[in-house]
Amino acid sequence: MSEFKIKPSTTFIFSFILLILLGTFGLMLPACSVGVDESMSFLDALFTSVSASCVTGLAVVDTGQFFTFKGKIVILLLAQLGGIGIVSFATFFATFLSKGVSLKHKTIIQDVLSSEDLSSATGLLRKVIFLTLLIEALGSIFIFFSWDSNLVFNNLFQKIFYSIFHSISAFCNAGFSLFPDSLNTYIVSDETTEFNASGMVIDLRHMYGLHIVIGFIIIFGSFGFTTIEEIFSPKKIADRFRNPWKKYSIGTSISLYSTVILILIGMVAVFFLEIDELREDRTLYESLVASFFQSVTTRTAGFNSMDFGSMKPSTIIVMIFLMFIGAAPGSTGGGIKSSTFYVLLLSSIGIIRGQERIVVRKRTISDDNIKRSYSIFMFAAIYNLVAIFVLTITELDNPNIDILPLVFEQISAFGTAGLSMGITGELSSFGKVVIILSMYIGRVGTLTLALALSSTVQTNKYQYPEAHVMVG
Repeated sequence: MSEFKIKPSTTFIFSFILLILLGTFGLMLPACSVGVDESMSFLDALFTSVSASCVTGLAVVDTGQFFTFKGKIVILLLAQLGGIGIVSFATFFATFLSKGVSLKHKTIIQDVLSSEDLSSATGLLRKVIFLTLLIEALGSIFIFFSWDSNLVFNNLFQKIFYSIFHSISAFCNAGFSLFPDSLNTYIVSDETTEFNASGMVIDLRHMYGLHIVIGFIIIFGSFGFTTIEEIFSPKKIADRFRNPWKKYSIGTSISLYSTVILILIGMVAVFFLEIDELREDRTLYESLVASFFQSVTTRTAGFNSMDFGSMKPSTIIVMIFLMFIGAAPGSTGGGIKSSTFYVLLLSSIGIIRGQERIVVRKRTISDDNIKRSYSIFMFAAIYNLVAIFVLTITELDNPNIDILPLVFEQISAFGTAGLSMGITGELSSFGKVVIILSMYIGRVGTLTLALALSSTVQTNKYQYPEAHVMVG
């Protein structure tokens, strides 16, 4: 076993590829599609599988009406496995290949899982699964009682399934909904085959209790598993009762602070920039809830309670910024990660002030972490610019697609946010391929890059003279 060495990055890549391919062929089965003579096309099935496995939420078809119950189960399993997959794979390495993995790679696994030591990393998978199932179960219960009484389900089983589906989709930040326009749906039941009650108005836009519940489930999913474990595990709660002044770890503190700050930034921006639309048919409280939910879901979740196609360009730019940053490390979300942005911000301020080192709570942020953060940011920025450039070429002949929706779609795919300005289904085949790659790279690319940068490199004992290059 000691000689059986596999690079963690390779396992991450091929594990997701295997999951995506299994999901693609599963969705192509005739039993997964409703009322179609042929199975789902390979490209659309691949797009949907990647979107579910990479917990993005972009969809080329109406999930609720196009897929049968079996098809919806496939999507649910893809989202569940994709949401906890990275942590599971990392723990697999720590548990089963610890003798064959170098000390450097053990350190990488600790860093990826935000664990204090290798032993805590190896035991994290059990806690991850337990916490995931617990939060999703509680979320399902809260969602079950949050449906408006005017929404009449066909039977109790359908109501339970819809509650479970949206709870798992929310916690895994997958963004898939069984309603035509997510939580912004406003249709008559006659326009959908999912509900038997004729003439029933299905209006999810004003189910604010449902929005709040799903919003908090999304937040839990975006925290990161180690943060959830540190805050909510019975042992840690008991320790905090005995010592209420005990501080959280630096990783947990950064996750909490950055999440709250980014949610507030998005909430304030949406509220004031879209105040005219919000106050048309909403009270002040309802407008605040709508702004809160849209800020929460924009960072990585993919649900929407407002029409992005009618939003102001300034609001869209704020949303692009939040999607690019994404969720916390070790979470079910995507983006460059809030901790990366936090380190970049501190480092930039420190350089301007002439600080020799970056210190957080009497702890020095290592140069390796700072370099890795800059590398991840540059990789993400350059890749997105290239992808947007390619999309402007592939969609050149489509008169219905402008540059801003393309930029929004691309950043949403890379950040696994799953939001769209309504152009996903109109993309060309080549455009869909670009978005597929972006969803995949956005889910595993930045982590893979971090692992690659942390691998052992050959160092030299000598150093060349310094060169001064004009910058800025």
